[in-house]
Amino acid sequence: MFTDEISKRSHRLEVADNLEIFIDGKRLPGKIVSLDNRELLFLDNYGYHLRIDAVNQLPVSVYDEADDRVYPLEKLN
Repeated sequence: MFTDEISKRSHRLEVADNLEIFIDGKRLPGKIVSLDNRELLFLDNYGYHLRIDAVNQLPVSVYDEADDRVYPLEKLN
């Protein structure tokens, strides 16, 4: 989960076992560009990257190129 501090809205980010990405339950169309122990790089259909950064293989933040912003991730209980 991450929160957009400008809009004050929280969003749920999910990466499925097949590496499909969902935001707020909606599939994000695009493709995985690269994947390693530190990041997953996704290219959406508009040509913008979404990068999920990890530490010790646990996601810690998401960078949205369209907004040019980094959002810290919070684990859902």
